[in-house]
Amino acid sequence: AALAHLLAAIALAPPRARRWPRDGAWMLREVGLLLLLAFSAWSIVRYLFADGGPAVFDYIVVGGGSTGAVVAGRLGEAGYSVLVLEAGGSTQISLGGDAEPVAGKWTIFDVPLGWVQVLSDHRWSKEFQWVVPADPPPAIARGLGGCGIHNAMLYMRGRPADFAEWGAGWSWDDVLPFYKRSEDNEQFGSSPLHGTGGPVRVTTVASDELSDFFLDAFSTAGLPHVEDFNGPDRIGFGRYQFMIRDGLRDSAAAAFLGADRRAGYRAPPLVRTHALATRLIVEGRRVVGVEYVRGRAPTDKAKRLRAMARHEVVLSAGAVMTPKLLLLSGVGEAAKLRRLGIPLVYDNPAVGRGLADGVYAIMQWATRKRNFFKCRLGTQAGCYC
Repeated sequence: AALAHLLAAIALAPPRARRWPRDGAWMLREVGLLLLLAFSAWSIVRYLFADGGPAVFDYIVVGGGSTGAVVAGRLGEAGYSVLVLEAGGSTQISLGGDAEPVAGKWTIFDVPLGWVQVLSDHRWSKEFQWVVPADPPPAIARGLGGCGIHNAMLYMRGRPADFAEWGAGWSWDDVLPFYKRSEDNEQFGSSPLHGTGGPVRVTTVASDELSDFFLDAFSTAGLPHVEDFNGPDRIGFGRYQFMIRDGLRDSAAAAFLGADRRAGYRAPPLVRTHALATRLIVEGRRVVGVEYVRGRAPTDKAKRLRAMARHEVVLSAGAVMTPKLLLLSGVGEAAKLRRLGIPLVYDNPAVGRGLADGVYAIMQWATRKRNFFKCRLGTQAGCYC
C-alpha cells in the first residue's frame, strides 16, 4: 500500500513539485503511471491467486484419500488440469510429509505398523483424525491419503457380487480391468485376476513362527485354505497381501500423487493441503466450483477462497464428510435444511442417511515368544516393523 501511494504521488504530482526539468516531466509522469498500473495488476493477481496456481481447472477433486488420489491421478495422466482439495496435512515422505520423523527421514505414516500408534497416540490422532460426535467415534483419517495412511494396508477388493447392483458400467467385469491396471502384484503376477506394472505394489510379508503356528491350527481344525483372498473363494484361512513397497507403506495416494510420479502424468494434479471445502458453488442445477478455507484449524472467520471447474467437481471426502458437504451446500432434506437456515438447492432426503459400517472384533493374546520386532515407535532406528 505504501509503495502504491508513492507511485501515485510521483505520477500525479505537478512537474514543479517533483523538481525535475520541465522537458523531462512528461517522461516521469508516464513512467510513474506505468509503474502504478503494473503494481495494481500485480496486486490483483496476487489476491486472486494467493492460494497458488490458477483459479480454474478442468476438474476439482474434494478429498485426497484413496479414491480421490486415484481419480486425480488418472485424470492427470489423461492430460486434464486437476485441483485436489485435502482438509488435512501432508503425511508420507513421497507426499511432502511434514509430520515428525520417527525412523530416519521417514514419518510415522511411512512405517507399516505406524497405524497402531497413529490411532492411539494423541500426538498424531489430534491432527490427522476427524473428531466425530459418535459413541464409539469412528477412526476417520484427516490427511493426504485418507484412511490409506492409517489402515492395516490389507489389499482386499470388493467381491464380484458387491458390484452386481451398481448398474451399467459398474459390474465386476467392468471394474476388474481397472483393478488389474493399478496393481503391481509381486506374488500372483499377470493373471486373470491380477496385474503387473501398475503404480500400487501388492505383496505378502515375511512369515514368522507365531503366524505359522496360527495357520497350522486352522489346518488341523479342517478349515479350507485360501491362497488368494481376492480370488473366487474367501472363506477360510491364509495369508493376506499388503500394499507395501520396499518395507514402507504404499498407499493409493503415494502411488497416484507421490513425488515419484508413478502414474505417468501428462498434467500433474495440483494438491492443496489444509484446504477444507465449505460449500459447493452451484449455478442452476450444476456444480461449477468449490468454496474452501485454508489452515490447520480454520474458523468461520477464515477467508473464503474459490476454485472453479470447467468440467466436473468430484466429491470423494469419505462416507461422513461427503454428505456433510452436500448438506452445507443445500443438497438434502428440504425441511431440515430450512430449519438450519441453509438455502435449498436440491431436495434429496437420502443425503446423510443409510451409512453402513463394517463391524469387526480384534482378538489379542499374550505370548512369551519373541517373534516380533519392537513395534512401539520412539525407540532407536531399526526397531520398527
